[in-house]
Amino acid sequence: MREAGLSPYPRPFPVVHEGRPVAEIDIAFPEVSYGVEIDGPPHLVPAQAAADRARNRRLGRLGWSIDRFTDEEVEGAPAAFVGHVEPHVAALGRAAAR
Repeated sequence: MREAGLSPYPRPFPVVHEGRPVAEIDIAFPEVSYGVEIDGPPHLVPAQAAADRARNRRLGRLGWSIDRFTDEEVEGAPAAFVGHVEPHVAALGRAAAR
């Protein structure tokens, strides 16, 4: 990602709300409240997938935008992964600058 000019926070990024840890984000861009989660096979289990959706909603209420990718997507097509993340970071950065 850094080769593409993206500077994520060193992983993982702790999200803290009212002094309490809420979550850790795999790849985070805290300056624009955008995070990427990279999910392995356990995240496909229905109970874990439901917990992940609840976590995304919790983070959304705190102003975070979260995208999820499988580890296979990231490892198998890293350029496509960066191609998805880069415009989100740029758009959020432009919105934050307004």
